[in-house]
Amino acid sequence: MPSLLSYRLPWDLKLSKVAFIFQLNISDILGSNNIDAMIRISNVEMPLTSGQRLVIPLPCMCLNNTDGEGGAVVYMSYVVEIGENLSSIGDEFGTTVHELEGVNGFDQSQVSPGDVLAIPIPG
Repeated sequence: MPSLLSYRLPWDLKLSKVAFIFQLNISDILGSNNIDAMIRISNVEMPLTSGQRLVIPLPCMCLNNTDGEGGAVVYMSYVVEIGENLSSIGDEFGTTVHELEGVNGFDQSQVSPGDVLAIPIPG
């Protein structure tokens, strides 16, 4: 079953940039938001405004449902907000910067607003 995310744009973006951020096809975003097929063809570079909400179909972040030590875990998709960093996100969800870096394949602990992270939640 696909997951959906209600996403509020942190700043003005083109539709192609939103698709890039979430690693999706533009048509997936347009379809999830019931945008007419004729609009789809002409507005691939459709500008979106800050504060606008979109429904984003999320890819599965299952990651085998285990942590690195064999414990059961569920991975939640999370969109980084302005002013957040891995430390504050880790504190909010009871995990560590090191674990967030590992799960998300980071070689540095910097994130930007709008980044999508997998957050491990103990199962």
